[in-house]
Amino acid sequence: MYPEIADNAEKCAAQFLKLMKERPGYWAENVNDSIMDLKDGDEQIKFLAWMADPQGKTNNRTRDIPVRTEFSTETFENHQDYTVTKKIPGKLPVIRVTYTPNNQDDEKVPA
Repeated sequence: MYPEIADNAEKCAAQFLKLMKERPGYWAENVNDSIMDLKDGDEQIKFLAWMADPQGKTNNRTRDIPVRTEFSTETFENHQDYTVTKKIPGKLPVIRVTYTPNNQDDEKVPA
């Protein structure tokens, strides 16, 4: 009756599989919609491990996955051609962006 909130890796995986059956051509949107309510960083890592090997053939789902904390200074958040539309916090934050090129070099200038 009430939709179950996908707030752990297992529920996110079930939500993703359900969405893939309903709309198979929207893979990226299905991933985003599956993790929308996922806030715990460890659960995000577990979901990503499942995404990398959904059938469990490599036995790496319980492996400790190192997380980088140092990144380049130029990111989607501060690049001039991207506009951040939403941030989802976590050990691996999800940042939704819109590409809006501000480059004017492509315009033809009459000689």
